Amino acid sequence: MQGALAQVVRIHGSETLHKHEHHDLFVFLIRGKGTMRLANERVSLRTGDVVLVERGTPHAYHNADRDGSVALVISVPPARREDRVELERPER
Repeated sequence: MQGALAQVVRIHGSETLHKHEHHDLFVFLIRGKGTMRLANERVSLRTGDVVLVERGTPHAYHNADRDGSVALVISVPPARREDRVELERPER
């Protein structure tokens, strides 16, 4: 049995571009608005929207809500920290 991992995530600012080699993500935006970069495409998201991020797809979320965004993120199979591959250097 493969299983899944569900996490509630709060985002202020932007994520760095990254990918996951071994799991897919379902991102349900519970509150807020922003833009999800999926490879070379940008998708506008607002409360209630859902996006599928398939394994291996470079992606990053940019928050555009002054109060931050909150998302329910489901990883299938369950995500492991070592599966995150950074594609950009984080800002310091």
